[in-house]
Amino acid sequence: MYVAYSNLNQPSRVTLQSSFDKQSSMNPKSKTLFRFLVVLVLFVFVFSFVALMQVNANNTVTVSEGKQSVQVIVQRGHTLWGIASENLPKGKSVRSYIAQIKKHNQLKSSYIQEGDVLLLP
Repeated sequence: MYVAYSNLNQPSRVTLQSSFDKQSSMNPKSKTLFRFLVVLVLFVFVFSFVALMQVNANNTVTVSEGKQSVQVIVQRGHTLWGIASENLPKGKSVRSYIAQIKKHNQLKSSYIQEGDVLLLP
């Protein structure tokens, strides 16, 4: 950036010009390429944001074998006990529901970690 001063008898004016002003005389191919890159970056940003929102969705309903199952994506701090307690059907104990969840998801232990996907019966 540089500053141009006027030596006229009028009140002094300061004009600021940036290097971008010099680039405004870019040829049409360069302008088209620049615009394409800006649109491409914006598209990738929006697509990534939407994909992350889909990944972080907590509960979705899926249909498997004619029965409805609730799909839970394990978040940080979730426990199998907590998930079972939140989704416990009426008339069932938490312990028996945990056993069903483990059997339905072929789990050998109650250990779950962030990002695991559980289907609740």
